[in-house]
Amino acid sequence: MADHQRLVIDEAGENDAGRYSCVAENVPGRDEKDIVVSLLRPPKMRNDRLQVEVAQNEAQTLTCPIDDRSVQIQWFKDELPVRSNSRVQILNSGRTLHIMNADSSDSASYSCLAKNEAGDDTAYFDLLVLVKPEITGLHPRTIDSISNQTVPIHCRTTGIPPPSIEWYFSDKRIDPSEKYEIVENGTVLRIHNIQSDEAGRYSCVARNKIGEAQTDVFIEVTEAPTFIGAVNEIKIIEGTEKTIRCDVKGKPYPTVTWRKNGEPVGYGLISRGGENLIHIVKARVEDAGRYTCIAMNRGGERRHNMQVHVLVPPKIADGDRVLKAVEGNLLVLECPANGIPPPEITWLKNGNKLNVTGSSLSLPNLSVADDTKYTCEARNEAGSASADYVVDVLIKPRIRDVGTEIRVVEGEKARLECKADGNPPPTVQWLRGAVNEIKIIEGTEKTIRCDVKGKPYPTVTWRKNGEPVGYGLISRG
Repeated sequence: MADHQRLVIDEAGENDAGRYSCVAENVPGRDEKDIVVSLLRPPKMRNDRLQVEVAQNEAQTLTCPIDDRSVQIQWFKDELPVRSNSRVQILNSGRTLHIMNADSSDSASYSCLAKNEAGDDTAYFDLLVLVKPEITGLHPRTIDSISNQTVPIHCRTTGIPPPSIEWYFSDKRIDPSEKYEIVENGTVLRIHNIQSDEAGRYSCVARNKIGEAQTDVFIEVTEAPTFIGAVNEIKIIEGTEKTIRCDVKGKPYPTVTWRKNGEPVGYGLISRGGENLIHIVKARVEDAGRYTCIAMNRGGERRHNMQVHVLVPPKIADGDRVLKAVEGNLLVLECPANGIPPPEITWLKNGNKLNVTGSSLSLPNLSVADDTKYTCEARNEAGSASADYVVDVLIKPRIRDVGTEIRVVEGEKARLECKADGNPPPTVQWLRGAVNEIKIIEGTEKTIRCDVKGKPYPTVTWRKNGEPVGYGLISRG
């Protein structure tokens, strides 16, 4: 402007601030006006984002970091203007934002905008409302399991920050192992091959920086039936008594039933104090068979088979104990022994064991040496029996040391001797002339002689009971 009516300050700085006077003069007089020049600066705040944490239901105040009271301040939440309400208040000419009873919805990015005629600046706050852990699901609270199975326990949680999870069994911390598997960020505990002694209280504990939560689950382990000291084979001697046991364990205690050869057993059953028995008073052969013990509970059904054998002591059937046979013939001794199991047979001759097996003893070509006592012994697991046999070897008569011709002086005494041996001892009969009676043992052979003489030699014929004989005739010399 002409005549210096304008003062221009380029790039005003702190030194340019102050009182300026404008003086106007002319001939008639003079006038003066003071002008105060103030330096306006744009607002300036820190550049870093402030991380702020507050616990749920607690109060939190955010302060805009500027001291200049001349600036205008406005608050934003996630870039939207903040307005005061019953829980959120803007105080101190907008310098502070006060949040009461903070909840998770208050977690956001907050900013305060400070501005004046010279410019503006913004400060940022990241507010995180911390929430104590809460276990929203532990399903189920009571678990029925079966021994040897894998049991999973689920523990769903909430919280800010997300809580860490630990598992406990009867207040003892569980660490991952082959037995315990912890997966899905700790929210699932798997118990492998669970056993009855692992039943009890399991705890899920969730923790973060402002608190913790705990919930318990109780596991009951159903132990499937198992047999204790089971045997596969039982032997009973006929006529004796025997108790067949079926000792089982399980949780809950199993119900026990019996079957014999697939059919229900209705006799001799005893159940007492966890013992399950079949009592056989006097065992019979019919009591033998396959006995099945069936144990059942919620964990399942188990079966155990026991083969019962009734042993019968040997018995040797009655029969002839004195056997007669002719010398030179074959004699077979039979020992009809029965028993369960079939007995083994031993033969003895005069108490001395013979190298013979089986129920028959053959004596070929009988001789005097075979004329003695034989013993059959039958043995099995149930006992023994024996029978004695007397062999009587029949020996046909033999006349020995007899001369065929004796000379005697007429008128003197003559003595004839007939020394005969045989079994049974032969009867000696003296005949003069023809033999009138002949005895033959059944089954043996005999020659009937008819010695004749005459000149010329006679013709000989034979008759039996008056009828001609047409067999066995021998004529010689």
